[in-house]
Amino acid sequence: VTHKISIRIVKLLLHSSITPNQITLFSIVVGLISSIMFVTAIPIYFFMGALILELYYIIDAVDGQLARYKKLSSMTGGYFDYVSNYIVHPCVFFCIGLGLVRHSGDILPIVFAFSASVSVSLISIFSECKYNVFVSAIKKASSVKVKKVDGGEKSEVKLSFPRYLFSLLHKLCTYPTIMNGIVLVAVFNLFIPDFKIASFEFSLPYILVVFYGISCPLVFFVKLAYSVKTGSVDKEFSEVFEV
Repeated sequence: VTHKISIRIVKLLLHSSITPNQITLFSIVVGLISSIMFVTAIPIYFFMGALILELYYIIDAVDGQLARYKKLSSMTGGYFDYVSNYIVHPCVFFCIGLGLVRHSGDILPIVFAFSASVSVSLISIFSECKYNVFVSAIKKASSVKVKKVDGGEKSEVKLSFPRYLFSLLHKLCTYPTIMNGIVLVAVFNLFIPDFKIASFEFSLPYILVVFYGISCPLVFFVKLAYSVKTGSVDKEFSEVFEV
């Protein structure tokens, strides 16, 4: 859905002087505006912030598509695009937490929001660090050969139930699933802004930050532990490169 919309924006920009890097910068501004809307903690503004976050994701797809169509693709542009995600994604959770603190006066939501902000970045950094190790190994090697990738059909690996659940949880802790979850919470929050369980008062944004404040660090540390225990980085490198 995102790419069907973004490609139409690209068609409008093809003959303009607007560059992909300018689009990336604009996407950061839109993402930060979305985050600021969450600080208000007012349901209608929270909903507007969620919609603006969806707009951010659409614009975030425009820069790469525009670069390819205008033949302006570059490593610097790709780098800027990656960095933009590390600016916006943590801000979203942290600002939701700030809004909850302003609304309830309870400091606990900001703790979970901070945990989610840091961990959602760490999950992305996990892969970036792996590729950084790959580049370091290639630089040190006297010769490097990229192995031919088999074009045949890959046999499906049937996951065990625990691994399936972890895979599902991992997907929930990455974009765009997080963004879509925020939109769903924003919609229901318009009709159910607050509710009580026993003597405790909650809101759906509160449950959102608690869920991600626990789930995101769990996903990161499980991935890290599994990677170190199984040596998956070495295996993946040896499947692609011969040094």
